[in-house]
Amino acid sequence: MKIGFLALVLGYAVAVAPATAQDKEAAQIDRAARQHSEQSVLDHLSGELGVSAATLRQEKQNYNLSYGQLFIAHRLATASGRSLNSVVSEFRSGKGFGQIAKENNVKLGPIVSDARQQGHRIQEMREDRRDDRRERDKENRRELKERQKEEKRDMKERQRTERERSKGINGGRPDKPSPRRGRR
Repeated sequence: MKIGFLALVLGYAVAVAPATAQDKEAAQIDRAARQHSEQSVLDHLSGELGVSAATLRQEKQNYNLSYGQLFIAHRLATASGRSLNSVVSEFRSGKGFGQIAKENNVKLGPIVSDARQQGHRIQEMREDRRDDRRERDKENRRELKERQKEEKRDMKERQRTERERSKGINGGRPDKPSPRRGRR
């Protein structure tokens, strides 16, 4: 009876255990990636992993991995000397990245630290994009003000031209017909 109860308690504890560090860092990459287009995130990861963006897109779809999981799986495959396919197969069979790393004598700490840095870098991309948008908006407002000033100058010039034209035709009095018209 005690063993059954203990097994039940341990099973519950494992089920509600906090996420591992690699899971947290993978989730951080995924949260940061939500603020960007798929292509910009894949381009960033491509530069970090040395794999083309098209290949990463295909692997993400084929293996049904998040950006963070894909990053960690690639780093783990490289560090262990195994193929990405074998690492992902073990991950999909229920093993965590920590267990896969341990079985392959790979220290997971540097991979997790790298994942944390990637999450921050992707987050910074968002902030850079926000700064770029602010700068673009500021430039657009400047251009709009300049166009409005130009339109105002044009309107004043048209009004002045119209006044001069009306003065020249009827002697400056808009209600008096021109003496030259109708007389021969």
